[in-house]
Amino acid sequence: MKKLIIAIFIISTLFLNGCNKNDINDNEGKNLYNDNEKIVQDYDNFNYYFRNSKGEKSKFEMSFKVFSGTDTLMKINANDGEKLNLNYNIKLKKGNFKLVLISPDNELNIISEGDGDGTYESILKDGEYRIKAVGNNAKGSIKIKADTNAKVKVIGSN
Repeated sequence: MKKLIIAIFIISTLFLNGCNKNDINDNEGKNLYNDNEKIVQDYDNFNYYFRNSKGEKSKFEMSFKVFSGTDTLMKINANDGEKLNLNYNIKLKKGNFKLVLISPDNELNIISEGDGDGTYESILKDGEYRIKAVGNNAKGSIKIKADTNAKVKVIGSN
């Protein structure tokens, strides 16, 4: 019986630790949300209380609760002149949330901030682009689809 309790404790601890890639506190989340230098970094720093996501080919959808930080959802490898049409639908129930496109030279473009749906259009240069979610205690859901001839890799799915 004692071994069973210890095993349950260890598994529970591993499960809870595995839910977060990197823990960040509320102040870090607030500061990160408006810090473009940190947002464009190659690495992500985020915390979710709950996250359910799926993605395939060039489509991605996710529902989340208490999301703070940055999370790369897609990478796009483009050649000069390729066109990107990114269709999005964002439903935000609380907090702050934005979807950004980061160019190969780390230029940040805001696709959408807060609630909304629409299409973001861009002509791409040669290189790797990243689509990131940025949140500050956000709760909601997102659906995105990248229409492009460039190579799209969905990163953020479970």
